[in-house]
This record gives sequence, C-alpha cells and structure tokens, in this order.
Amino acid sequence: MSNQKKWFFLKNNEVTGPFTESEINPLAAGSPEALIWGQGMSEWVSHAEWRKSLDHLQDVLKGLQSDMTPSWLLKYNDITQGPYIYDQLVMALKAHPAPSEVLIKTNPESQWQGIYDFPPLVEEIGLTRRQHNRAPISGIFKFEKNGQTHEALLGSISQGGIGILEAQGISVGDVLKGEIQSHQLPTSINCQCEVLYFQQEDGNWGLRFINLPAESMSLVVEYTRRFQP
Repeated sequence: MSNQKKWFFLKNNEVTGPFTESEINPLAAGSPEALIWGQGMSEWVSHAEWRKSLDHLQDVLKGLQSDMTPSWLLKYNDITQGPYIYDQLVMALKAHPAPSEVLIKTNPESQWQGIYDFPPLVEEIGLTRRQHNRAPISGIFKFEKNGQTHEALLGSISQGGIGILEAQGISVGDVLKGEIQSHQLPTSINCQCEVLYFQQEDGNWGLRFINLPAESMSLVVEYTRRFQP
C-alpha cells in the first residue's frame, strides 16, 4: 500500500487533500456519496470504482514488469523509438526531456496513447512530481471545425493541455480553436489546441495547448496548483 499523498476527495462540492491511500479509506467509509481523483485519472470516481481500479493496476504493473518481450514503442515529435521491454521504457522515459508529452504504444498494433493513460508507469517515473500535473475539471470545451461549432465535456486540465470526453468529428492531428468554459474557473479561456491522442477505453481525447497566452496560463496554473501533492 502506497504512503504517498496523491489522492483528492470531493464532498459537497469541496475538494480536500492530498491524502494517502490509507487516509482515503476511512473518509470514504463515512461518505459513500463522495468521489476520489488522482493523477492519471480522467475523471472523479466513487470509492468502489477507485478501489477496484487500484487492485487492477497492481495486477497490471506486475504483468508489465515481468514481460520481457520488447513491444513498447515511444513517440515524440513524430519520431518513434523502440521497441522496448518495460524496464527499458522506464529508463528511456526517466531520461527524456519532456516525458509528459510523449505518446506510447504497448505493441505495434495498438493505438498511440498519452503517458497519463498508464498510471503505474507515471508513478514509477515520478511524473506526478513534474511540471504538467493534471487536475480534474468539469465544464465544456466549445470548438469550431469545418465551419461548425461542437461541444465536448471537459475531463482534465494541465499546463500542457486538456482532456475531453464525448467529442465528435475530430481526429488525431487536428488543430482546434475553442473556448474552455467551467464554473471552476473565474473566466472562460480562449485557446488553440492540437489533438494528440485518443484513449478508446474511456473515450478520452488528449489535446495540447498551442501558444496559450500568459494570462490564460496563469489561470490554469493557479487552478491546477491546488491539486498538486
């Protein structure tokens, strides 16, 4: 059981934390309606879902560490590296200048995914202590494509970009002009983003900010800071 303080607790629209895994359990036991979030998660989840996910990730990590087949691929700035075994991938990411911006494949046939879609890997390389920590956020991302206006649900935000859900009509590589609207921010944020990846399991799209103005970046920094361990 991890003693690292990295979990946040949402009850009656109030966020507290960070807490360790052992601290979360009694809090959740007294508030079954509360939700939990931590780095690497795309949204807030119930205690039961969180517990199930932790148990699953422990099994996944054991499998990743024991698999000696060089099948992992790493992509950054359109350059692909690998294949690696898991330990080699960890070493490559620890030495990488921008690990939060890489894309990863578990094998040549799988889809490219953002590194935050692999929470055990994120924790092992210590990415949660680096610059672009994700924070959960509710609201919408309103954007334009081909002369039409679309909306997607916001799931997460960081200094590097946003995670959105239920997005229609977009593809990896698209550059979108849009507006972030959330009651959790003091004002909306106009931005331009590049679509980096799509996580098929939970329908999460990862978007990278392109030249976000300093004033808007300060809003993002101020908001995400409260979620940093």
